[in-house]
Amino acid sequence: MEFKEKLQVLQNTFFSIYPDGFNSPEFQHLEKKHKLTKTNKKIHEIFNSNIINNDIEFLDAITKILSSSSIISVFEKIKFRNFMKEIHTEQKNNMSQAIKELLMGVLRILCKWNFA
Repeated sequence: MEFKEKLQVLQNTFFSIYPDGFNSPEFQHLEKKHKLTKTNKKIHEIFNSNIINNDIEFLDAITKILSSSSIISVFEKIKFRNFMKEIHTEQKNNMSQAIKELLMGVLRILCKWNFA
């Protein structure tokens, strides 16, 4: 089974369980619990500003988003934050570029399969 077919099966299963999709009461509860609206707003601000063009500012913004996430463990947040404080500017630039490439790759896949 190809990737697109697997995705279609997952989508059909999802909608068979949650006919209203992300508008279902279960997901509305999760959205409030994990503050997804607030996080999405921060992400849109980053990508709709000049922050994305400055590696250090971009990485700082990503670090803040990860630090405020309710999905990532507190211990991992602390380790990541401390790691970001310890690495040098060149390493931060490389990390920033890697994150941007990862995000662009995900976006290309979503667009290719008409999910964006």
